[in-house]
Amino acid sequence: MRGETMSEPTMLEAALGYAEKLGWKVFPCHSITEGRCTCGDPACTSPGKHPRTVHGCKDASSDRAVIVEWWRRSPNSNIAVATGEPSGVDVLDVDPRHGGTNTPRAGAGTRRIACHADEHHRGRRLAQVLQHTPGLANSAGKLGPGLDWRTTGGFVILPPSQHISGRRYVWECASRPEEITAARLPEAL
Repeated sequence: MRGETMSEPTMLEAALGYAEKLGWKVFPCHSITEGRCTCGDPACTSPGKHPRTVHGCKDASSDRAVIVEWWRRSPNSNIAVATGEPSGVDVLDVDPRHGGTNTPRAGAGTRRIACHADEHHRGRRLAQVLQHTPGLANSAGKLGPGLDWRTTGGFVILPPSQHISGRRYVWECASRPEEITAARLPEAL
């Protein structure tokens, strides 16, 4: 409506949206509070990016009751999607810190998640959400420098989850997942 501002969805609303509108299997991950991972480990090597569930991506669900219960217990949990066969999407994670800036992108219709990190994290990570391609395995750097591939058995963090930098993951402009169909893996990769 005119004059109204749209508010950021709660983590529960976002998780339910991914599950109900897209059919993606989601699960809760630890989040960031006061610059630290909620797991409580001061030496955590994956802050805000590891599962709160016992079996991680194997626990992922699109069942409303399950999702509501997870976020009732931990309302600020980051949201992860089980990639590959469970959700029908794979993700190409482009990391500029490891040379991923000169990587071929999928063309029009690619859903892109961006995290504009602070100076400490040096740049912007970009994740391209693509149609699931059967037969590929999760990898780090095998497709090229700074390229991680997430498929069956893997997962990625979704917007509006919080990054350790204090910023939120966001969908790039014109990349909202409910508005476009995921592209296929580029032949160049």
